[in-house]
Amino acid sequence: MRNGRRWLGAVLAVLGAAQTAFADEVSVAVASNFAKPLAYLAQTFEEETGHSVAIASGSSGKIFAQIEQGAPFDIFLSADQLRPQRLAEERNTKVAAYAQGRLAMVSRRDAPPISQARIGIAEPALAPYGVAAERALASLGYDLSELDIITGQSVANVASFLQSGNIDVGFLAYSQAFPSPEYITKVIDDPTLTQSMVLLSETDAALAFFEYLQSEKVRRELPSLGYLAPSSETSALMPLPELQTSLWPSIRLSLQLASLTTLILLIFGIPLAWWLTVTRSRFRAVVETITALPLVVPPTVLGFYLLVMFAPDTPIGKFWVQVTGETLTFSFAGLLIASILYSLPFAIQPLHTGFQAVGRSTIEVAQTMGASRISMFKNVILPLSRRGVLTAAVLSFAHTIGEFGVVLMVGGNLPGKTRVISIEIFNRVEVLDYRSAHLLAGGLLIFSFIALLMIYSINGRTRGVAGGLYD
Repeated sequence: MRNGRRWLGAVLAVLGAAQTAFADEVSVAVASNFAKPLAYLAQTFEEETGHSVAIASGSSGKIFAQIEQGAPFDIFLSADQLRPQRLAEERNTKVAAYAQGRLAMVSRRDAPPISQARIGIAEPALAPYGVAAERALASLGYDLSELDIITGQSVANVASFLQSGNIDVGFLAYSQAFPSPEYITKVIDDPTLTQSMVLLSETDAALAFFEYLQSEKVRRELPSLGYLAPSSETSALMPLPELQTSLWPSIRLSLQLASLTTLILLIFGIPLAWWLTVTRSRFRAVVETITALPLVVPPTVLGFYLLVMFAPDTPIGKFWVQVTGETLTFSFAGLLIASILYSLPFAIQPLHTGFQAVGRSTIEVAQTMGASRISMFKNVILPLSRRGVLTAAVLSFAHTIGEFGVVLMVGGNLPGKTRVISIEIFNRVEVLDYRSAHLLAGGLLIFSFIALLMIYSINGRTRGVAGGLYD
C-alpha cells in the first residue's frame, strides 16, 4: 500500500514538473470594456493549465493600430467584429465571437429627465457602444440634436465622467455598471454588440486560451460577468462610422486655445516671473515648486484632479455655473484653464531666466538715473529680456498645441468645442483614417521643428534642451 502511494506521488510529481516545463505565457490585448471579465477568466485558465496570461487593455482602435505596426500580441479581443475580421483575412488565421455585449443606461438617482440631463456616450465613430447608445436614445423617441450629449473616447471615459459627477446619465457596458444605490441601471440588449477575437500566433498557450474562451464553461460564466454568450448565427459586420470629414474645426480650436493660453500666460506670467527674480520672500521656493509642478506631474494626473474640481457639484463648479450658466468641464473655458495650468512652467521659466540675465548692476544704474519702477521695468527690463519673453511665448504656444492628456480628461471629445488636434489624430487612427492622421501629425511635427528652430535662433545657440534651453 505504501509502495503504491509512493508510486502515485512520483507520477504526480513528474506530471506536475512536465506541466511546468511546457507552460507558456499568452499575451492578450483586450478592449477595455472586457478587461475585468477577462482577468477573472484568465485566472481560472492559469489554474487549470499552468499557462500564464499577460493582459493589456485599451480601446479596440488603438490596439488594432498597434497590431498593424507589429505589436507582439497572441490574441486580440475587440469590442467589435470588423477589426478582428480584417486581421484574420490579412493573416489567414482564426476569428471567433467570444461575447455578446450588453448596453446599460446608468443614471444618478437624482438625475433630471433625459431631455434635461447631461448624457455621456462613447464616441460613435470609435466605439460600438456609442453607436448602440445613439440607437437606444432614438428608439426611446429622443431627437439626438436636442440632447446635451457628452462624448468620451470609450465607455471607460464615460464611466469616469459619471462617477466624478460631470454627467447625469451614462451609457456603459453592463459589466461597468456601478453596484451602488446612488445609481439606477437599465439594461438595453442590442444584437449588434457582438464582440470578436482573433488568433495572432499559434503557440500552445495561445491556442489553448483561444479555445478556452469559446468553451461551454466560459459561456456559462458570461451572464454573471455582464455579457451574454454569442449567438451561433453569423451576423453581418457593422461598418465603422466615419468621423466628420473636415479637419479644420479641430485645427481652428487648437489655434484659438494656444493663442489665448499664451496671451494670458504672458500677462500674468511676466509679473510673477519678475517677483520670483527680485523677491527674498521665504515663500519663493514654494511658488517656484508650484509653477514647475506640471513638468513632472503626468498630464492625466493633473487632468483627473481638474475634472474632479470642476464638477458641477463642487464649489468651483457651482460658482461657474451660477456665473455663466455653463459647466467648466467639457467646455472651452475649462480647456483654457487646464491649458494655462499645464503650460505654466513653459512660460515662467524662460521669463525668470531672461530677467535674471539683466543683472542687478543694470537695475541699479537705472535707479540712479531716477527712473520709476514702472518706467524702469517697461523701458529697461523688458527690452533687455526680450529673448526670454519670445521664448516663453513660443514654448507656451507650441506646448498647448500638442496637449492631449489634460484636454482629454477635462474636455472630453466634443467636435468643434473641445476636440483639439491631438485628440483628432487619436480619433483618426482609431477609425483607420491614416491619411488624415498623417496630415495632422506631419503638420505638428513641422510646427514643432519650426518652434524649436525659432527658440534656438532667439537664444543664439544650438545647445540641447537638457543642456540649458533656459540659460
